[in-house]
Amino acid sequence: MTGSATTTLPGSVRMVVDIRNKPETAQIVVEGADQENNTITIENTLTDESARKVSLNPGAKVAVTIRADAEGTRPIEPNVAVLKPVQ
Repeated sequence: MTGSATTTLPGSVRMVVDIRNKPETAQIVVEGADQENNTITIENTLTDESARKVSLNPGAKVAVTIRADAEGTRPIEPNVAVLKPVQ
């Protein structure tokens, strides 16, 4: 394995959910994603540049980075049809 491929999309925190006896979560809307599947939910614990634990506020602007190992990617060739399985 050599290297990885990444893309970063903008997003924002839709809401913060705090349910008793469970870790607090943040719902993040990812801009540029399919409208039906554009929300991810994460545990609302981040680490800042001073190594302190912090949490996201509703409405916060975020960047969502997708990273894949090189063996999980393929080159994109122009004008080549890609068949995708029907779900």
